[in-house]
Amino acid sequence: MDWFKLPRDLNKAIWSEPYYDEGGGNILMATFSVPFYKETLSKKYFLGVMTSDVSLEWLEKIVSSIKIFETGFGFLISKKGAIITHPDKRLIMHGTIFTIADTTNNIKLHNIGNDMVSGKSGIVFLDDFIGKKDCWLYYAPLSSEGWSLCVVFPNNELLAYIDHLQRIIFMIGLIGIIILSTIIALITASIIKPLKGLTLATMGIADGNLNIDIPHAILNDEVGKLTNALIYMRDSLKSMKHIQYLNAELEKRNNFIKEVFGRYLSDEIVTSIISTPKGLELGGKKQRLTIMMTDLRGFTGMSERLSPEAVVAILNNYLGVMTEIIIKYQGTIDEFIGDAILVIFGAPVWTVGHAVKAAACALSMQIAMQDVNKWNRDKGFPEIEMGIGINTGEVVVGNIGSEKRSKYGIVGSHVNLTSRIESCTIGGQVLVSEETVKDCGSILKIKYTQEVRIKGVNQPIKISDIIGISGEYNLNLNIISDPLRKLKTELQIYYSVIDGKRMDEVQNKAVILELSRHQAMILASSKVRDFTNLKITIIGENGESLFEEIYCKVISTLEYPMIKIHFTSIPKEVERYFHEGSALKLPQRV
Repeated sequence: MDWFKLPRDLNKAIWSEPYYDEGGGNILMATFSVPFYKETLSKKYFLGVMTSDVSLEWLEKIVSSIKIFETGFGFLISKKGAIITHPDKRLIMHGTIFTIADTTNNIKLHNIGNDMVSGKSGIVFLDDFIGKKDCWLYYAPLSSEGWSLCVVFPNNELLAYIDHLQRIIFMIGLIGIIILSTIIALITASIIKPLKGLTLATMGIADGNLNIDIPHAILNDEVGKLTNALIYMRDSLKSMKHIQYLNAELEKRNNFIKEVFGRYLSDEIVTSIISTPKGLELGGKKQRLTIMMTDLRGFTGMSERLSPEAVVAILNNYLGVMTEIIIKYQGTIDEFIGDAILVIFGAPVWTVGHAVKAAACALSMQIAMQDVNKWNRDKGFPEIEMGIGINTGEVVVGNIGSEKRSKYGIVGSHVNLTSRIESCTIGGQVLVSEETVKDCGSILKIKYTQEVRIKGVNQPIKISDIIGISGEYNLNLNIISDPLRKLKTELQIYYSVIDGKRMDEVQNKAVILELSRHQAMILASSKVRDFTNLKITIIGENGESLFEEIYCKVISTLEYPMIKIHFTSIPKEVERYFHEGSALKLPQRV
């Protein structure tokens, strides 16, 4: 691991000791290692080491070609003294200049080796050098890699040449060495330069610059392969960055969908919308769905008697409980309208048996009102009652609005019909249309079915009061007996008809004859229709108004002028009057 540790620890490029590449043809090689870093404003971080394996065959050929006189030769040693090139192939990489010196007990040769690996140059006479008697050694460092070149020539050959061409031959030898050193330096520089360029490019990529220019390799050598690999890595990182951008955009879209639908839809429906590429485009389509509308009976009057904080607390708890149940039955909450909830079953994701799910959901919601009212009692708040209307039919469903502001919703006559059916309910009741009953089949448990005339509909429609469902869901409402009892003393009242948001100014006289906790039988002075909302004022013995703000709904006019009503909002003081007054002692509320 010297190729990794040394450049990292020394903080500079290094050449490794030469070695034979046994897996690549037993070629003499050396590895050039360059460390690279990532710099920030405060610190420099080591990232890794870039290496290039370089064949030394060309170097061996150049050095082996050195011929000084007749038997002179040149050889090259590494920075650790290993013999890299030598005419005697047996010595290459099989020893060092130091082992040769130690074997021949040649202290002077050992000192020469120390000078060479230390980067020194010089010319020395030796009596014996690996079989060569009386020879001269000229050595000089190759500064770029820490290696040293040595030229050996016999003394007798030198003297012979000196006799004839003393100065010329000597100068030629020196010039040759200089040229050789220059060539080696140039070749080494030609390798180092592109490696340095690759190092800078790698550091740029590490800093996030994926547009950095990397010149294409001209040759298909080790440096060329490394260059092409770096270009491939840069282009791959560019592609990955683009993919990350697309993923981020997709995540934004999915988060938007979750924000819009996540509070009101089940996880399965939200996942289905996210997986549909055009799930949020504006537009709609006709589809047969089941619609449910809920409303709290008498909550408007109750809210006028409570503090704003109490109203919000009651609503938040009620809506929170109902939302969990709606999501459980795969309903889509289209919107909250004050204390009312509009719910769709069968969209935006189609579900088989959406009418059955809607009926089961409504029954489950009415059952859960027991927990809602227990919470209200524990907090000191009044109890509340909910009516639910359900209808099945063809509506237009989709994203409605503009590009800047849109809403997923439904439009059509069946939405209005659902609202009319819900307006016929009393607290604790679930009324469903004839179409919903047909889609559900025989699993519904129906208390009664009646024809009613509804505002905006020309023909009478059939609505059914469901109290349970069998089969998969197996739910039943807890029906509490609430029998009417005759009053010992009749109560004089006035009643006014409420039509939508408008209340009739005419006050009609009537008498309460029978009374229970939630209902009453009155003797009316004018005829009213079933499901009409009334406001009642109780009259004292002297004709004074004792209690106002009592609201009820007409539930039967079959025995007119006897009319059966169901109270939707009664102030606490009126409850106490009914419970404790001389007219009738009713049992206390449990």
